Amino acid sequence: TSIHNLAYAYLSQGKFAEAAALNAQTMEVRKRALGPEHPDTLKSQMNLANELESQGKAVEAEAEHRAVLKILERVHGLEHPDTLKSQMNLANALQSQGKNAEAETEHRAVLKTKERILGIPPGYPDYVEQGFHLLRAGGLIAIDNVLWSGLVADPDVSDPDTTALRN
Repeated sequence: TSIHNLAYAYLSQGKFAEAAALNAQTMEVRKRALGPEHPDTLKSQMNLANELESQGKAVEAEAEHRAVLKILERVHGLEHPDTLKSQMNLANALQSQGKNAEAETEHRAVLKTKERILGIPPGYPDYVEQGFHLLRAGGLIAIDNVLWSGLVADPDVSDPDTTALRN
């Protein structure tokens, strides 16, 4: 929506409070129009939680992340990509509060599920996702081994490491 796009523009400028206010508005509109379990509503709620965390409101962010995760686990199950992303977001919110043991438990659960389902070697692509989470507006991420000596672009190469990088 236009409101969401404006919120993203605020977020890109580091205007976290303004972005959070617009995403809260978007979330409420979507809850009324689409229902609390609609993917767009949940995306708005996840965006709001992330923006609250960016403002240092980690306790409020944790509550939003837990609410989204509860719905996603019920609607999609424990292994759905959106559920896993939500669980990782919760872990980040816990970590930002210094709840490191609980955060580690959540991060390890996500990693274990991804490795089991996708056959991803440890560390790929989770470190990239974590990097994006830590990235500030205008920041830059440099990723080592992205092209894997050109093998990622070669469709005939299908070893597990190359496939994990490609995906």
